Amino acid sequence: MSNQRLKAHLSQSEHQNQSVTSKTREDQTAPSKLLCWLVIAYLVISCAILILGVSETTLIIKSIKLKFGVDWAVGFVGIMTFFVMLAVAHGLSHSKYLDRGEIRKAIVASFLAVYFSILSVLTFSKVEYDKSIMDGFTSLVGAIVLSYFITRPIEKIKGGSH
Repeated sequence: MSNQRLKAHLSQSEHQNQSVTSKTREDQTAPSKLLCWLVIAYLVISCAILILGVSETTLIIKSIKLKFGVDWAVGFVGIMTFFVMLAVAHGLSHSKYLDRGEIRKAIVASFLAVYFSILSVLTFSKVEYDKSIMDGFTSLVGAIVLSYFITRPIEKIKGGSH
């Protein structure tokens, strides 16, 4: 009789463990789905903003003319990338607080998004620019990316975060 009770107890505890495991999987996939939709919305909006910026759109809101050009589009993409990447990195960390690694990822991603936006606008449109400005910005982005990859291993060696 005790053998049957033991088997019943074990099967009951296994059932409870499986339900707890399935609940934690559901809890983890809900933020992941939300983050995926956030990234998709970001990509669509960023592409639309860049297309509007290249076409030099003028928005008229209550008799106020707003000229929407490449400069506004690239700036918007940079700011939006920073906050979206900050949300994604923070959401994937499952932590309550922001840490330096998440902020570092957001900064690098926003600079890369601005760099590739400018590069694509200059490559595929007839916008004239000074070559020295693009060379300087390329050096700046290279330094930021290089510092990102240098500081990560140093923090791991010191026992810091991400």
